[in-house]
Amino acid sequence: MRKMTSHGEIIPCYYPTNVAAVDDESYFLRCLNDILFHDVCYMPYITASSALRHLNYSSNDEHFVKKTQSVDLKGITGDIHRFNQTTVLVVDYKMPDMNGLALCQKITNPNVKKVMLTGVATQAEGEEALNNNVIDFFLRKDDSECGAKLNSIINDYQYEHCTQQYLSLTENKEQCPFITDSTFINLYFSPMLAKYNIVEYYFEQLFDKHTQSFIPWSFVLIDSKGSAYRMNIFTDDIVNDLVKLCQGNQVPTDVINMLDSRKLLLNFRKPNGGECKEWVDWYNCLEPAVKVTGKVPYYCTLSPVLISADKQEKTVYSYQDHIKKNDGYNIMQTLS
Repeated sequence: MRKMTSHGEIIPCYYPTNVAAVDDESYFLRCLNDILFHDVCYMPYITASSALRHLNYSSNDEHFVKKTQSVDLKGITGDIHRFNQTTVLVVDYKMPDMNGLALCQKITNPNVKKVMLTGVATQAEGEEALNNNVIDFFLRKDDSECGAKLNSIINDYQYEHCTQQYLSLTENKEQCPFITDSTFINLYFSPMLAKYNIVEYYFEQLFDKHTQSFIPWSFVLIDSKGSAYRMNIFTDDIVNDLVKLCQGNQVPTDVINMLDSRKLLLNFRKPNGGECKEWVDWYNCLEPAVKVTGKVPYYCTLSPVLISADKQEKTVYSYQDHIKKNDGYNIMQTLS
C-alpha cells in the first residue's frame, strides 16, 4: 500500500508522482514492471540524454498546489497534468552515452531524488557519491532485498515530496487533534484509505459564518478510478456547536436529537450546495457516524461525492487513466 501517512501525522495533501528509470539494458527496464509496486508509474529511458531533457523540464506542481488549497474538486480531478511531476530517478551507473553519476550531476530539478541502482559501481563509489550529494540512495542490483528496498525508498521519496509542498497541519493540532493521533490514524484513517483504494487526498475546511468556526474537519478522498469521497471528522465540541446552530435555525427536534446522539451527523456539502439554514430535506442530509476513540472521541462520516460532468467532455482524469497512458512496460515493448 502507498505510504500516505507517516510518524503518526496526517499531511494536508497526498497525490501520486512519477518515477523515471534510466538503464541502457531494455530487458531490465521491462523487468521493473514486475519489481515495482503495481500502482507505481515509471517512465523508462534507455539513454541518459533523453532522460535529462525530461527531468529538467518535468512540470512544476505550483499551479496544482493552488487548486488543492481551495479544494476545487472538479478542477483537481479534471487536471490531466496533476500526476506529471517526476520525483524519483532510478538510474544505472554504466551507460554508453553518459554514466549515471554524470547524469545526476546535470539534473537541476530540485524535486527529483536520485537512486543509483547498479551492478557495476562498488559500495565505495556509491558512498562517495552519497557523501558528495550527487545521489540520494545507493542500491546494488544483486542485493537480495533489492526489490523491497527500491519500493520502500520510492514510497518514502514520493511521500516526502508532498510533505514539502504543503505546510504541516500540526499547528492546528489543538483544534483538530486527530492530525497527530496515531490511534485515530491506525484505527480509522489509514484503513479507510486502504478499503476504498484511495490514491490521493486533499484536506479542506468548512467555515460557518454563523458560528465563526470550521465544521467539520474534512478530507476529499479520490480512488484510482477517479471516484471521490468526503470524510468528515467531528469532535464533541464540534457536534455541540452543530446542535446549537441547528436549534437556532428551525431544524426539526428529532433531527437535533439524532445529532446529539452522535449516531447520525450532517453532511455539510450537499451535491446541490446551500448553507445549513437553506436546507429543507434534513433527513437526507444525515449520515451514519462511526465513533473512533483516540486522544478524544471522534465521530466520522464517509460518503461518495458527485463530481458534476460536462456531457461534451470527460471531466475526471484518474490515476488509472494516467498509468494506462504512461505504462512503462508497454512503452518498452514499443521500443523493442
